[in-house]
Amino acid sequence: AVVSTQSTGLLAPAARLAAQKKLEADEKLRLQKEIEDKKKKMNNVETVEKTGFKYDPSKVKCQIEIEIQEAEETVFGGPEEQDQEYKEWLEEMMSQGWSDEVKELVSGRKKVTKANLLRARKRSIVRRYSVIVPEVQDQYNPSGEDEYTEDEKLRREVEQRFLREVDLDYSLEQLSRDENWKSEIQELVGARKKVNHLNLENARRRNIVRECESKYPGCSYPLQLEPDEFTEEELERQRLDREIEMIRVIVGGANDINIIIDSLSQKWVFNLDDLDKQKKKRSKRNIFNNLVRQLIKEAKDKFPDLNYHIDLEEDEYTDEEQRRREFQSAVQELEQEVGGRPVEEIVALYPDISSRLDEKNRVM
Repeated sequence: AVVSTQSTGLLAPAARLAAQKKLEADEKLRLQKEIEDKKKKMNNVETVEKTGFKYDPSKVKCQIEIEIQEAEETVFGGPEEQDQEYKEWLEEMMSQGWSDEVKELVSGRKKVTKANLLRARKRSIVRRYSVIVPEVQDQYNPSGEDEYTEDEKLRREVEQRFLREVDLDYSLEQLSRDENWKSEIQELVGARKKVNHLNLENARRRNIVRECESKYPGCSYPLQLEPDEFTEEELERQRLDREIEMIRVIVGGANDINIIIDSLSQKWVFNLDDLDKQKKKRSKRNIFNNLVRQLIKEAKDKFPDLNYHIDLEEDEYTDEEQRRREFQSAVQELEQEVGGRPVEEIVALYPDISSRLDEKNRVM
């Protein structure tokens, strides 16, 4: 199997811990078997002399140094990570006894680079021999830190900042005066959410993740939060949005006015007498507008500070009322034209005034 030089998956902490424990248990069993084999060899003086596996610290250290040198020569002699041959070389290394080191790096979400691979090999060598000579642990363990994958770097940075910056062991009054929480408070107010501990913590965590992700393009942190709590006014706004959309679907889904009225009546109590009083048609548009205005009024009665607006199409008046309004508008327009001028001047300026008035009277 081809081994990626960078792990992109994110294991859950419990899964990582289980994988690490299994790795350690397997390694412990392997070491125990190796020690037992060595103890058996100790019964044969000739074998001991040939292998050098005496419990002599100097010989053990010598053997460690030989194996470390061989590991360095093997790794340094391989292609660089950016070379096309690197993955093939890595597969060959795994087939030649380096699979444990590769697994250790991948399970630890570390890059499978030459430097990391060599450090993992040195740790493996030291672990084996430290069982026989414990002091080699401090002497031969590799220096330097392994390089983690970009996803793991992101995870570590995010969680370190969580520990440092998400401190809510204060009252809301204290937090509201703290400049360090100013942006989060403004964010909540702008989003019409409650300014409480839960929402503040969520906002801070989101901001941290957003800032950290910008440093690691292509990587993401699986942030899981309790849902934010909205203000009562915002919850009412969201309810209105949902109900108005339901009304729109019902009105738009049928052409028979009686069917529409019956469907709406199953969920809302409303009265269309206002349409009749205002000489408006019982049309789909007017029924929609009338019920929407009613719901908005009821919501504002409950929450006077609720700022809710929706653009509605103009109401449709009955044909007779529409003509009356057009005539009234024409009269007003004419009144604006003539103003308070004398009749003689009006007739001189507007020779067709008599015919225009006759036309308006005929329409009326």
